[in-house]
Amino acid sequence: MKLTRSQYQDQVRRAIAFLPADQAFCLDIKARHFLRFCTAAGRLPSAMDVLDFGCGHGLMHPFLAPQVGRLTGLDVSPEALASARAANPACRYVLAGDSGLPFPDAAFDGALAVCVLHHVQPADRNAVLRDLCRVLKPGAPLVIFEHNPLHPLTRWAVSRCPFDKDARLLLPRTLAGALRQAGFDTVQVRHILFLPLGRRLTLLIDRLLGRLPAGAQYAAIGFACSGPQTR
Repeated sequence: MKLTRSQYQDQVRRAIAFLPADQAFCLDIKARHFLRFCTAAGRLPSAMDVLDFGCGHGLMHPFLAPQVGRLTGLDVSPEALASARAANPACRYVLAGDSGLPFPDAAFDGALAVCVLHHVQPADRNAVLRDLCRVLKPGAPLVIFEHNPLHPLTRWAVSRCPFDKDARLLLPRTLAGALRQAGFDTVQVRHILFLPLGRRLTLLIDRLLGRLPAGAQYAAIGFACSGPQTR
């Protein structure tokens, strides 16, 4: 489904209209969590070359780009990339091809994927994750944000969103296992967005309760192994 930036934002707005937080709030929280996970792993975000896999219209990039060394967005939609490029001229945007990620081995210091994996066919998921491992430097973090299928309001929101009609929500343990199978080490899962009560309070609650599978979304964090992965 090809959507303009405004159409995409409108569909998300309608799907989560019952929540006391908007999409920008949720994206900001996830950007802050990504930076926190990187810092906790001993990385300096301002020195990192980061890949956003499946970046879409780049709606998270105003929150993330000023905090990292360089941000590259990758997507299959040239229309979405044109929108992202116009809104975030300081970022680099690359069109995805049909034969794997168009980057050399060990090209990035970190990567993230925000609510993308549930659109990837299960048969293709391992190849995608192995390719992400390939383009990361040894020990670099990959943070995958996904909807929590155990959260009833999350499932309801997804069911209300037209572009999520093909979504196959992943259980945290399923995604963690897929990361390990693809060659990632020290895989962790942290649940987020328990209560959208303001940025500082939300982040504090997420940190305190992150091990409980009750957040609206979760982050699966893996670290690239010591050698490049073949697809």
